Amino acid sequence: MNNFEFIPYNYMKISDLFLLFLVSVSLTSCISREDEQFRIGVSQCSQDEWRDKMNAEMQREAMLSHEISLEIRSADDDSRKQKEDIQYFIENKVDLLIVSPNEAGEVTPAVDKAFDAGIPVIVVDRNVTGDKYTAFISADNVQIGFIQGQYVADNLKSGDKVIEIKGLTGSTPAMER
Repeated sequence: MNNFEFIPYNYMKISDLFLLFLVSVSLTSCISREDEQFRIGVSQCSQDEWRDKMNAEMQREAMLSHEISLEIRSADDDSRKQKEDIQYFIENKVDLLIVSPNEAGEVTPAVDKAFDAGIPVIVVDRNVTGDKYTAFISADNVQIGFIQGQYVADNLKSGDKVIEIKGLTGSTPAMER
């Protein structure tokens, strides 16, 4: 038996955050006109099973409220496209922007621009290099990397070789782990 111990990390699921947001919008909807919708733009860095699940959870929660309009765009692993998507959301004056940056350095200026335009920005999973966002939701990637390294060190035998598989070089989870 090895000494590996799984340490769960605490962070709110995006659907939990979204539900919290729906409640706050519902509470404030009493003072707004009935024909107005709270517009949420989501800029995903890519499309994969995990992000598809996240998108489906947000769409499900948005369907529960007539006051919420949700639009999701995927950059398909292209930082240039993601910057264009964020600019689209700025120009269309969304009330909230949720972003999972493809590459921190490349996407940060667009996120800064949205924040400077007065749009609350929630950065999810992958971080940006600046501090112009309203909230950041992610796992503790440094701790995850430590746990992974400890597991390998505890189970490595003399002469064994290790191959490291990395994520996208410019993504913060890859850098932190």
